[in-house]
Amino acid sequence: MKRYYPAWYETEEDIDAWKALDPENRKNTWILPMSDHTRDPQEYMPGEIDYEEFVTYSYGGAPCRKFDDSNTASYSNKTDYRDVHIITLPEIYLVAAEAYLKAGDKGNALLRLNEVRRRARLDAVTEINVDVILKERACELFGQGSRWIDLRRTQKLVEYNDLYNPQIKGRAAQMIGKKLLRPIPQAAIDANELMSAEDQNPGY
Repeated sequence: MKRYYPAWYETEEDIDAWKALDPENRKNTWILPMSDHTRDPQEYMPGEIDYEEFVTYSYGGAPCRKFDDSNTASYSNKTDYRDVHIITLPEIYLVAAEAYLKAGDKGNALLRLNEVRRRARLDAVTEINVDVILKERACELFGQGSRWIDLRRTQKLVEYNDLYNPQIKGRAAQMIGKKLLRPIPQAAIDANELMSAEDQNPGY
C-alpha cells in the first residue's frame, strides 16, 4: 500500500498497530495525516506542507474508503464488489431525530441520535439541536453524497459555507446567491413542451 490517510484521532501507536497487521505490504506506506501540517502526497518529498495546499494535489485530501472491500488485495474502480448504499438504518434514525426535533420532542430526538452514537461506541449527548444532528450526519453519512441536501433542507447552506469552506469563507451569501436549488437539466426543459427557460430555478 502506497498511501495511508489516518483519521485525525489516530496516534502513532495506532498506525504502528495498523502496519503490524500486514507488515509486508505496509512497511513502506507513506502516512498522510489529516492535520494542519501533513506531507506531500504525490512526490513523497520530505518536510511538512499546509493542509490547504495538501488537498490540491492529485492524491490530496481524504479519500472515502468506507465502501472498499477489505478482502480485495488492490483497490481500483474494478475490484470493489460491495453494494452501493442507497439507504442505511443509521440514516433512518437520524431522519427520525430531525423529525422529532422539529416536532418539539427533544426526548425522542435524543434517543434516536444516541442510538447511532451507541452503535459507533461514542458517548451519548444530552443536548440536541439541528447543528448536533448535522454534525452526526456528516460523520455517519460521509461519502454518501447527502451533505448539500442536508444543508439546503436545514437552511444552513450559507452559514456552514461561511464557517467551514475556505474557498468562500465570509463570502458565502454572495457566492451562492440565489442558487439554493439545483438547476433543472436543459435536456429536461427541452423535452417538456410546457416548460421554457423561464422555468429554470433561480440563479442559473
